[in-house]
Amino acid sequence: MRITGIEAVPIHVPYHRPIPIAIGTNKHANNVLVKLNTDEGVMGVGEVSPLIPSYSGETQETAVSVISECLAPAILGGNIFSLEELMQRVEHAIVGHLCAKAGISIALHDAVGKALGVSVYQLLGGLYRERIPVCFTVSWSDGAIEEALSHVRAGFRSIKVKIGKGLREDVESLHHLREALGQDMPIIADANQAYSSPIATKLVKEIEDLVQAVEQPVLRWDIEGLASVRRQSRVPIIADESATTPQDALAIASRGAADMFLLKVMRSGGFKRAKDIVAIGQAAGMPSFACSMTELGIGTAANIHFAASTPALIDTFGCSFDGPLQIFGGASTVDLRDDIVVKTPVLKDGAFEVPSGPGLCVELNEANIEKYRNGEPVNISVT
Repeated sequence: MRITGIEAVPIHVPYHRPIPIAIGTNKHANNVLVKLNTDEGVMGVGEVSPLIPSYSGETQETAVSVISECLAPAILGGNIFSLEELMQRVEHAIVGHLCAKAGISIALHDAVGKALGVSVYQLLGGLYRERIPVCFTVSWSDGAIEEALSHVRAGFRSIKVKIGKGLREDVESLHHLREALGQDMPIIADANQAYSSPIATKLVKEIEDLVQAVEQPVLRWDIEGLASVRRQSRVPIIADESATTPQDALAIASRGAADMFLLKVMRSGGFKRAKDIVAIGQAAGMPSFACSMTELGIGTAANIHFAASTPALIDTFGCSFDGPLQIFGGASTVDLRDDIVVKTPVLKDGAFEVPSGPGLCVELNEANIEKYRNGEPVNISVT
């Protein structure tokens, strides 16, 4: 079965409320819907969700350009069942641009699953989890504590809180959050590269009785600084922005710079690279914690299939697949009716149910896609 065309559709979905983090503010999901067509009528769908440029180094515009000029031409005419070969072509087509590559990876796997009549998780190793408990993220602002409490009441497994406003303000905020949530609810403090190594070390020492882990306290390139913080910390340190590629993961593991990896299929360049990072962590005795970016229904389904098939993901916190919840608000499937898919992954009692069916098990909501479309689609096909 050959690839005959790839379409990139830019979509713009406003957040119901802006989400500030230390390196920028998320106001919109400026994503790209990928449609991969074949000569036998099977269509695979993928999604590119690059977050903000200061995080991923990509934008909607760069993703559309890279897909149309580099990635699509590299795989047009290829056999969809040759997944390894096709993703090698994608890797060699251009350096970087991992979110754009992830969109192609997701679409390819969806097409293969549909063609074979199996779920994507079966292509990735089989079903290990039937439900994916969700860690919900809050940004510190007025109402953050009540928001966290409402999601705890809705059954969410843990809370991640965005910090990075300053040492004293972060410590005070985390004291208030811990007091409100009690001692049993896991809290992850995510600094998003906000601090230097010395200040991060002070912060970690002051909050070690308040949180269960600290995520990316220093700049992404400061592996030695990350290692220094970890050596002086009594709570686990999570590498996020520092662990983008398998090569990054190997460097972190070899230097003892973190206790676990934060894994994102989108940020890693697709399913294979994400699995590679997990494998490096396993070899080093480091678990991985899975997270999302600004994925809508397609990317969220991809995350669910990945987590369902990956035993080494840590279960303590669940998975931070709250992208659609951050964008649309709410805490259950009924709150996601404005998504770009009709068959939304089911979210109930703080967990996603792993869907069963061909491919990603989602159906496009063409009316919503047209509503959110942000410019003309770009279609690259076999001539």
